[in-house]
Amino acid sequence: MKVRFSFKTNKKDIVFKGEYGESLYNPKTKELTIGLGDIKDEPLDAHKIKLLGGVIGQVGRKYNETTFEITLPKSIDKSEEVVWVREIEFGIRVYTHLISFKTHDENKRYKVKKIVFNKKVRTDAKMLADVVNITRDWVDTPSNMKTPELFAQKVKNALKGVAHVEILGEKKLKGVGMNGVLAVGQGSKHPPKVIIAEYGKEYKKNGTYAFVGKGVTFDSGGISLKPSKNMDEMKRDMAGAAAVLGGLIALAHANVKKHIIAVAGVVENMPDGGAQRPGDIIKMFNGKTVEVLNTDAEGRLVLADLLSYTEKRFKPRIMLNFATLTGAVIVGLGHRVAGVMSNDQDLVCEILNAGEESGDRCWQLPLWNEYAENIESKIADITNIGNPPGAGSIIGGIFLKQFVERTRWAHVDIAGTAWYDLKKPFSFSGATGFGVRLIYELVKNHLS
Repeated sequence: MKVRFSFKTNKKDIVFKGEYGESLYNPKTKELTIGLGDIKDEPLDAHKIKLLGGVIGQVGRKYNETTFEITLPKSIDKSEEVVWVREIEFGIRVYTHLISFKTHDENKRYKVKKIVFNKKVRTDAKMLADVVNITRDWVDTPSNMKTPELFAQKVKNALKGVAHVEILGEKKLKGVGMNGVLAVGQGSKHPPKVIIAEYGKEYKKNGTYAFVGKGVTFDSGGISLKPSKNMDEMKRDMAGAAAVLGGLIALAHANVKKHIIAVAGVVENMPDGGAQRPGDIIKMFNGKTVEVLNTDAEGRLVLADLLSYTEKRFKPRIMLNFATLTGAVIVGLGHRVAGVMSNDQDLVCEILNAGEESGDRCWQLPLWNEYAENIESKIADITNIGNPPGAGSIIGGIFLKQFVERTRWAHVDIAGTAWYDLKKPFSFSGATGFGVRLIYELVKNHLS
């Protein structure tokens, strides 16, 4: 398939107008034209270019074209070529990758064979796409196929030869006092696991960078049961864990000379007779007590233990956590940008810049100490939800802040970006792999 791009035209008497994402394919000549729109009015950033790659890939899949010869627009500067090549190839490879459990599915046979550009530019697009697709598969896998034990094994297999993997089971978690993790998992017959992946130990002198992920493999809400509608989506409540593990894999493949730690708390939140109850009080890993007012605010209990444990054990220079933490972030920011909160403004700026360059875009929310009043408890140190209600995403962040002492830290709420239904410029539904490229770009090119 030969691919070229076309700008928007004002002519009214033609079929193809060159609108952004519009496509015109000629099966006889195997030529595909993709519309760029009017880039003077609407410049194309990395994210939009990536979606154009998705358009190309989906047309290729439809016509079973596995080889792409792509001519970049003549108008782009030489300095822009690397972004165009990287994002187009990444988009093609990611948006043609589908997970399916159908007995007979022709889509499973499709595989991109070759992508050639008219400009000779080396990028990491294929490696990043491969890693993102692994994380997407983890997130989209049904919960019965990725219980905490099964998921831990999947991760161990994926990281073989890439990183050292340590898995903490129930006995070890009790021994170290990760009671937040244990409390969330006590209603499930599948005991929780904490996965610790370590890469580049020999580079510790260059600094340790830690990434912590929420890995709730299914979230029923516990005793505070969720509504049944769309509860099937809660198989994806471990997207934060997938992101931090995928980020480590990508950095390892790039041979980044930094010490990277990925910690994932993997647990099921279920409502059986042994489940934690609203009103329970938990003594967390760092000694603080939490009054559980809602068992559906479980992710922060898992992350809180992981953050304080990671800080104490590894003493990282930088620590980020990724989590599908709150529905409130979707209300505030929708499905196109993640919310970021931090105790360090310079770190926020680096994350925002890395987000723009990677396409995993973020937007800052405040984390002022005044919000801590909302989680005061009469009988414990803090509560796990806010009272009065409101500012749900920020309350989640202010809760986590209580479990970080001195480390430069940021919380990235990916509840809106971890999966979505995309309508334009093409149809897409499912996990996005959000966070992998953000971590990769941040550590590789921004943090020192």
